[in-house]
Amino acid sequence: MRRNGYFLKLVTAGHFSAMFAAFSIPPFLSTILTGSFPDGLSYLGICYAAPVLAAFLGYPLRMVLTTRIGERKALIASHIALAVIMSGMSVADSPAMFLCGLILQGFVAPTFATSSSYLACRLNQDELVTGIRALQLITRVAAVLGPSLLGGVILYFSRPLQVYLLLALLLLITAFLLTLSLPSESENSQKKATGKDLMRSGNGYQLWKPYIAQVLILFSASLYAPHFITYLQTEVKVIPDSLLGTVFSIPSIAYLCSVPLLQPIRKLRNVTLLCTGFMLVMLGLIGQWQCQQWMMVIICQAGIGMGTFISFTGINLYLVSVTQILGATKTFFRFELTGRCAMAAGAITGDFLVGIAGIKAPFLVSSALMICALVFFFSICSRSETQQSF
Repeated sequence: MRRNGYFLKLVTAGHFSAMFAAFSIPPFLSTILTGSFPDGLSYLGICYAAPVLAAFLGYPLRMVLTTRIGERKALIASHIALAVIMSGMSVADSPAMFLCGLILQGFVAPTFATSSSYLACRLNQDELVTGIRALQLITRVAAVLGPSLLGGVILYFSRPLQVYLLLALLLLITAFLLTLSLPSESENSQKKATGKDLMRSGNGYQLWKPYIAQVLILFSASLYAPHFITYLQTEVKVIPDSLLGTVFSIPSIAYLCSVPLLQPIRKLRNVTLLCTGFMLVMLGLIGQWQCQQWMMVIICQAGIGMGTFISFTGINLYLVSVTQILGATKTFFRFELTGRCAMAAGAITGDFLVGIAGIKAPFLVSSALMICALVFFFSICSRSETQQSF
């Protein structure tokens, strides 16, 4: 148990370095492009989209590679490959070369699925739930700290592109520590049930619950998130421009601050966790749709963050049960792929809604979606479980 705790911390630290590198750059991409290339700003849009599209297209390749070489080697190799690519990007002499680096970065970057697949080879179900939660929490920490810390460093470089060298060094150190310390995989030799076996047993719902729940949460968030700053500027107005980013980050901060809730809620049924989280998110969305007072917006943002945390606590429990059926690699790569698809679809749908119904329309549609999710999961899942799975 003590050994498991040690390498869980190590994998979590490695995941932090990868997420720190991923989340640090996007807010300063325009600064990097304009400060490094004469015509760099014209590439801004495609530079934002390219890594996401590459990550989406690279999922099948990464899943096959992980299956063939093993989770440990895949995890270490992804850190090394990303470090090499970022080192090359730091000396890019044209926007096209920089764009190629971003595409390669999207293909090889370590992800939640890479780290989770390795953890599943070493941990039992209860420990794996803790491990997944730790990865999700550290991702939020990286999302908050990355832009804040990098913003204070990037100004010291004569060519902003050189900041990639620091990130590459961080990733190389991480890869070195992982190589020295991570034990090899210890695959569970027990026979996994197939999807058909599970359907015949009447427990087929386990296969789709975590995926659908995640899609609903992320799709709902992506409907309004790209337009949230504009919403604050046009509807709330009283919030200073210097605090807009902070208000935008409140859900992530509330997510992290909700960790003490784990103790009182851990004995609740999975469906109770899921529906409670959906309800909090729904109330936060309705509040922002109806009210333009800045204090109410802050409260609603905090409620959304807390609801997301509680929802994912339930989702994680369902997700671990699926690893016993489909295997860890397939489960986590599918989970991450469906999440990215939901976010992309939500952003596109949100643009459409704003165009035809105004800036507040995504809040209304998102809250309606959460109501449907609440009713659906409560009616379906509560009938199929009488107690928590773990």
